[in-house]
Amino acid sequence: MAIWAQITISDVVFNVCITANEGQYSDADHVVPDWSKTDNHVASEFAFAEDELLHNVTLPHDLIDCCTCHTVPCTNNTHQYTADQYYGEVINCVKMCVDLTVPKKTLKNSQV
Repeated sequence: MAIWAQITISDVVFNVCITANEGQYSDADHVVPDWSKTDNHVASEFAFAEDELLHNVTLPHDLIDCCTCHTVPCTNNTHQYTADQYYGEVINCVKMCVDLTVPKKTLKNSQV
């Protein structure tokens, strides 16, 4: 049985699939990053993974070439959409790095 849980870290929200195995997790359990277990080794792994993943995210030329954005808020819908897409790709990289490198802990529903 798979359970989807939403985890929030600041403005980073991502979903984690929890697979119940031999009663290990109940429907009320939440798997979250255990930041207390983060050490220099984990930080190095995170930085390396982030560097690798962010190399695949390209800053859109529309955002670089927009002169009005430097002086006043941009009202171009295409630029706003492009900025949202770019932001989403960066956030997805951060989420993936957290998922790949930061130790996890299970919280019971009463702890959330």
